[in-house]
Amino acid sequence: ARARASVRLWGSGGTRGAGEALLEVGDGSAGLGRRAAVPGDGSILCRVPVLVDTSTSLTVAATDSNKLITTSNAGAVTVLLPAGSTGLLYRFKNKGVGAVTLTPNGSEKLFTTVQVASLAMVTGDAQTIAWDGTDWCVL
Repeated sequence: ARARASVRLWGSGGTRGAGEALLEVGDGSAGLGRRAAVPGDGSILCRVPVLVDTSTSLTVAATDSNKLITTSNAGAVTVLLPAGSTGLLYRFKNKGVGAVTLTPNGSEKLFTTVQVASLAMVTGDAQTIAWDGTDWCVL
């Protein structure tokens, strides 16, 4: 059975700085146990590590998982993915003029609506991919 998540966001009134709020998150059964301050503008900050690459060939490592990987080159860029492994997830953004091609390791495939050997990204395209045990799933 799946646990239900609980989230509560409320203004802190006079106990904290003006305009601040608190966010509580819990599993729905044990109550709301984790708290985080929310900046005065109401945004919740999410820090994602970024890998910036300007070359025409990039080999992505398993240690780059959960990063935003931006490419920027006037020429074509080839991105070589590591061998698939449970828990790997990458976010890609093509900020350059050249097309970016995501290429899996060995005989591995990318799964869009079908299995493909590679995936092209034109200027401005973004893709998130994750290993599902069989394929790199394009999310």
